[in-house]
Amino acid sequence: MREADIRPAALLDRLFALLKQDAERLVLRRAEFILVRCPMCAADAENLAFTKEGFDYNLCPACGSLYASPRPAPAAQADYAINSEAVKFWSTHFYRQTAEARREMIFRPRAALVADFVKHGLVERRQVFADIGAGYGLFMQELATLNVFKRILGVEPDSRLARICRARGFEVIEKWAEDIAEGEVAADFAAAYEVLEHVFDPLTFLRACKRMLQPGGVLLLTTLSIDGFDLQVLWEHSRSISPPQHLNLPSVSGVKKLVERSGMEVIEISTPGQLDVDIVRNMIYAHPALVVARFARIIALADDETRRDFQAFLQIHRLSSHLRCIIRRPR
Repeated sequence: MREADIRPAALLDRLFALLKQDAERLVLRRAEFILVRCPMCAADAENLAFTKEGFDYNLCPACGSLYASPRPAPAAQADYAINSEAVKFWSTHFYRQTAEARREMIFRPRAALVADFVKHGLVERRQVFADIGAGYGLFMQELATLNVFKRILGVEPDSRLARICRARGFEVIEKWAEDIAEGEVAADFAAAYEVLEHVFDPLTFLRACKRMLQPGGVLLLTTLSIDGFDLQVLWEHSRSISPPQHLNLPSVSGVKKLVERSGMEVIEISTPGQLDVDIVRNMIYAHPALVVARFARIIALADDETRRDFQAFLQIHRLSSHLRCIIRRPR
């Protein structure tokens, strides 16, 4: 996979222009922002790393996670997640134009991975699967073709996307995860792909995911990790650190602490990302004057084999920015 396959440059540039406008509008209400402790480990120590588009990002001295504080209040964040121009562009033009590439390169492999987990006994029951943040429903479509679960449902608060999922034939709970009560879903297996980085309070979100699981049920969570190569190299210039959409960028250690605080158990944490080196390479070509560590520049501009081998090294040693965590609700 290459970054351009799922994030064409022209669409990406337009998305980030809209994100910048959204950030500027929200910062006008900065007096209403709320100071937060580290969302992962709850350490209470201000350690400003940088300011981007008016948002302060702090680096937790205890677990190494990066997070925005102060941040918009939950109501403002929820309103942004539904009504912002960037979100509208993502859920219409961007997603629509990249849907088939994402289906082939992201959602189909994810569905196969879930099926493989089930095949090897990760869950005891195969009754209910919940996709938390279902979006366009493409992942649910791919999973449905494998006939792994008797019932697949989506959790999607955006009415536009919920309608699309229903049109594809899926049951949808049109609520924020945090508003779902114990037993309302009762999934044997659930997934939350790239949701954690957006939410106001990751602990509240993870506890909500726990409520959606049967005792012994499993959650597959993916998010951005600040330990990742491209984020460490590009730092404040990274497009993945993009207020107001990405507020939480946990470290591997931070994710462990968050899961422990939620009352669930970590089964496995890995970083199977494929794009770190390609992202750095693309940024160097797009911005030749960008200051990048010499070693990182050598790797990013190396031949195909070197870049491929280095990306494999990042995956093995949990140094890619795409983090995957498998979590169980205790029995």
